[in-house]
Amino acid sequence: MESDIPIFSELKNRPRWYRLTLLRATLVLAPAGLPAGSPATQSPEQGAPTRLPDFIVTAAPDGLPWEHGECDGIEILTLCSAELTNTYVAALQRGRHLVPAPFLGERSQPMVALLFDLNRTGKAPAPPAVAIKSGSPRLGHGWRGAAGRITQAEDDTLVSASGFDRTTEWTDIDPFWLAHSFAATTPPPARWLGEGLFGDYGFFQELGRYPHEDKLRLASLFWRSEAQTAALKRKDTPDPVLLPWADFFNQPPPDRAAAAEDWSLWQAQAVLFARWALLADKTPAVAAPEFWQFAYAARRRQVTEDDFRRVFHRDYATATKDILAYLRVAVRAPEDFNVPGLHRVAARQTLHLRPATEVEIARLKGNFERMEANRLRADFPELAAQYETAARRTLKRGLRLGGDDPQVRAVLGLLEYDAGHPAEARPHLEAAFAAQAAGTRGLLALARLRLADMRIGLPSEGKLPAEALDRVLPPLFAARERRPASADVYLAIADIWAQSQTTPTQGHLAVLREGATLFPDHVDLLWHAAKLHQQHGYDAEALALAAQGEKATRDPAQRAKFTALLSPQ
Repeated sequence: MESDIPIFSELKNRPRWYRLTLLRATLVLAPAGLPAGSPATQSPEQGAPTRLPDFIVTAAPDGLPWEHGECDGIEILTLCSAELTNTYVAALQRGRHLVPAPFLGERSQPMVALLFDLNRTGKAPAPPAVAIKSGSPRLGHGWRGAAGRITQAEDDTLVSASGFDRTTEWTDIDPFWLAHSFAATTPPPARWLGEGLFGDYGFFQELGRYPHEDKLRLASLFWRSEAQTAALKRKDTPDPVLLPWADFFNQPPPDRAAAAEDWSLWQAQAVLFARWALLADKTPAVAAPEFWQFAYAARRRQVTEDDFRRVFHRDYATATKDILAYLRVAVRAPEDFNVPGLHRVAARQTLHLRPATEVEIARLKGNFERMEANRLRADFPELAAQYETAARRTLKRGLRLGGDDPQVRAVLGLLEYDAGHPAEARPHLEAAFAAQAAGTRGLLALARLRLADMRIGLPSEGKLPAEALDRVLPPLFAARERRPASADVYLAIADIWAQSQTTPTQGHLAVLREGATLFPDHVDLLWHAAKLHQQHGYDAEALALAAQGEKATRDPAQRAKFTALLSPQ
């Protein structure tokens, strides 16, 4: 299996192990938006819950000296010093250095980072960080001295907001941006790969960096529970029984709620395999580029034992023995390894800052406030209302002082749509669509508003007239061109065809087959696509989609639906 991905090439030489003496205390950033009395967070090593301080939502005053810059696909709005802001961007760039480009999804617009200087604003966008006790083998991740961070994704929009003070120091690789970019690829990466790299105890979640060096440290491996991890450090503890590799690589994971024990084993095995494949000592040594090539193939087709043997130079049975031997070592101590040139990554592109315009402040800060209001609305409506008010003020200020900018109107239209004000949302979304300034969610919202218009006066089961397609499909097809692709766009297209009195041709439904290719495990999309093809007599396509859906789910009810569709009529 040939590879042309120049990543981790230094790992062709077997890595050296270093024994942990004592880990210094580190910080893990707490989730955002938790008010007093909300569920507590829990460190896996402590076992005891940690109650978060109150989360007080306050708006930064208008007129602060925001600065703006763009670098390497990142758009920055900052109140922090140029030195700290460039350090932040460097950390994001270092993270990208560790993952091959085919595993980082393409984006129609830059990722956005908002950096708050707490000495100017007084309040952070998220709760204070929660400290892990000194000596914990978990490395954690984040900004030392940071007072919280919110990272959130919404189709083609990815925004992170972080608060810093004068004690802030960057300590490692930032996994959050990587995780969101990784998840945005289409077809999606294999599920075992996503869990092994970015799950709760995945490779990148457990990674720390030596400042000013090309050296990284991976925390000791956590195996399912503290008790089981501790037991594996004893020689008399039997090896755990792993899932069969053919099933592990090619079957959907167990249901986390319905089969918690099975899922726990699958999760632990995913982390173990990723670490072994990338870092474990072997003879002959395994080149990491070959691992990534194996992972790339796994998201497009079923992988076989022959595929595995070509990369890892052993069959499944031999690999299992070696992986279990590695597990015994990995639970005992962290591992240090080098990535040549990692420290110099930031020097390739430097962020140049300038005073931000009113439009940039409105577009970036207002969109963050809108997303946070939307995120909190169901569980914390009072907090959501405060963010909604702040977002509306920010956006309207931008329109008043910066002109009738269509990108700002796109954000304001989404804010009103999410808040349940369709009449206020419609003119902004229409204007943004006309100016080609709307993002995926704005285009979906506009399509739904237009669909609701077309249903006025129709009975609940009434079919839509042909002109409804001309009204609703254009924003959906515009959204289809946005990156990363969104399964919701294809579901909305399926929905409009299901409601239409027009009989679709195979050409019309080709877009749904495209969606099934981009999202091969999306069971709802596969079901609606298969059902539409069957209803209109395209039996071969319906059967192929149903077979794909039957393979993609472990839910008995869902599988029975696909099986019934596959059965002769």
